[in-house]
Amino acid sequence: MFGPNTHFKFEGRISYSHRDTEFKQLFERVSDLFKKKFSLQDYDILFIPGSGTVGMESVIYSLNKKLYFPNDDGKFNQRWISMAKNYSKLSDTNQESLTIGCSLETSLSKHNEEPFDIVDSISSFPYYEINPQSRVFVTCCNKQIGSFVGLSIVGVRKDSWDLFNSTNSSDEDMQYSYLDLFRYKNYSLSSQTPTTTAVHIFSHLEKTLSVFDLNSHRAKISSISLELVKALGNENIIGDLSGPVITVPQEAISKQVSEKWSLYGGKEENDPYQIFTYSCDLDDYLNFVNDLELLGNG
Repeated sequence: MFGPNTHFKFEGRISYSHRDTEFKQLFERVSDLFKKKFSLQDYDILFIPGSGTVGMESVIYSLNKKLYFPNDDGKFNQRWISMAKNYSKLSDTNQESLTIGCSLETSLSKHNEEPFDIVDSISSFPYYEINPQSRVFVTCCNKQIGSFVGLSIVGVRKDSWDLFNSTNSSDEDMQYSYLDLFRYKNYSLSSQTPTTTAVHIFSHLEKTLSVFDLNSHRAKISSISLELVKALGNENIIGDLSGPVITVPQEAISKQVSEKWSLYGGKEENDPYQIFTYSCDLDDYLNFVNDLELLGNG
C-alpha cells in the first residue's frame, strides 16, 4: 500500500492499432497536452515504451558526451553511474562533461534543486517542476501522473539535440539500437514510435492529463506529508519532511500496522518503509494515520 504507482480503475475499448490514423491523432493530442499542462513547450517530448529506467538508459546510450555525477549517493544515482560505465560515458570531472543526477533520490527521500544537464525526474515530477536549465529530463506516466505502467517520457530541450548521436550518421560503427533517441525523434515526426506501442496507455494517459490539476496535486502531497510527519514525529523521518515520498525506519511503525497496510519496503532488516504521498485516495492516508494513533507506532 502507498507504493510508487498510482492506484486507479480503468475501463476502455481499443479498436485500432499503433500504426492506424486514430493512434497518430491520439499521439499528437497527448504530446500537445503534456507540453501545455506542464509548460514544456521548449522541449521535444518522446514516448519510449518501458519503465523510467528504460528512458534513462536510452538517454545515456545516445549521448555523444561524457557524464559527470556531482552526487553519487543513493540507489538510483548508483544505477545511472553503472549504466554510464556500461556505455563508457562516465567522467570523473565536470570539464567538457554533462552533469547528471536525480531531482529526487527516492532511496534517500531527498530532493536536489541543482540544475543538472540530464535530470532523472522519474519520482519528482510534476510535484517538482523541470528546471529550465536542464537540457534533458526523464519521467514516466505511472507514478505521479497516475496512468499505466509501461511508458517512459523523455524531454529534450529543442536546442540540445547536438548532445546526441544522430541515427543518420555515416559512421559505420554506429550500432542499430532501439535505445537510440534519434530513432524516437524521427518516428515522432510521424506521430508514432519505432516499436509496438501499447495504445491503451496513450488512451488512458490522455484522459488522465485532461483532468490533472497541478495545484491540487501538489497541495495533496504537501497535506499528506504534514499529516504523516505529525503522526510519526520529525525524529522518525528519513530525509525530507515533505514531498512525494516519506521514508520511515522500520522501528517507527509497529508490525501490526505495517502488516495491516502491507507497507512498501521493509523487506529486509534495516530496510525502511516508504510511503508515497500521491498514489492512493486521501481517505486511505487519513485512515492509516488514524491507525498509527490508535495502534501505536513502533
